[in-house]
Amino acid sequence: MEISLLIMVLFWGIVFGFIIWLVFRLTRQNAPANSGQRNLLDIARERYVRGEINKNQFEQLKKDLA
Repeated sequence: MEISLLIMVLFWGIVFGFIIWLVFRLTRQNAPANSGQRNLLDIARERYVRGEINKNQFEQLKKDLA
């Protein structure tokens, strides 16, 4: 009797743990795309600093992103 109770508790613990993990996973996928990622304006600034784009291109990008 004690072993079957232990197995039942473990089973339901695993089921509930999986459900909580699944809900967490699904809600994290629907998070805003910008969370934790670099901002597009930051990327444009970095490209400007590295010389990949000139000042006019950078200013245009700022206008486009605003």
